[in-house]
Amino acid sequence: MTVRRNHTGHRVGEDHQRAKAPDDVVRRARELNAGGLGYKRIGKIVNAPARTVADWCRYDTRWSA
Repeated sequence: MTVRRNHTGHRVGEDHQRAKAPDDVVRRARELNAGGLGYKRIGKIVNAPARTVADWCRYDTRWSA
């Protein structure tokens, strides 16, 4: 099994040991946000808190997805 790592060798995305959501969920949330939906509505769709969705969409967390 291949584990994705960044340029410093740290695990990233869903391969990170503390990741709770798979990359496809984060990617979907970002697509919905680009389409104009708000964080609360996206959170209900992907079953994640609005604050988490906001972090994903602003790339505050999950830089790789």
